[in-house]
Amino acid sequence: MGTEAIEILKLIASFLTPLIILIIGIIINRRLEKIKTTFVKEKDWQSWWASKFLDVAHEYNSAISECVTGLFRIKQINDENFLGGKMI
Repeated sequence: MGTEAIEILKLIASFLTPLIILIIGIIINRRLEKIKTTFVKEKDWQSWWASKFLDVAHEYNSAISECVTGLFRIKQINDENFLGGKMI
């Protein structure tokens, strides 16, 4: 009875080992796919955010350039009016 039980256990173990390996492989694969999906979503979010930030920065730069140019022209007009149209 003892050797038969050991042989049965060996047979069960030989069938269960590949099945357990398969189940563990599937679990690891699913976790890796979740991590990969999360990583791709995060990368897409960062790319979108950087693009929007760059657009706003360009708009801000254009607006500031117009403001500075306008202030410079106003100062020139003010200086001309103050000096009576004479340029020194």
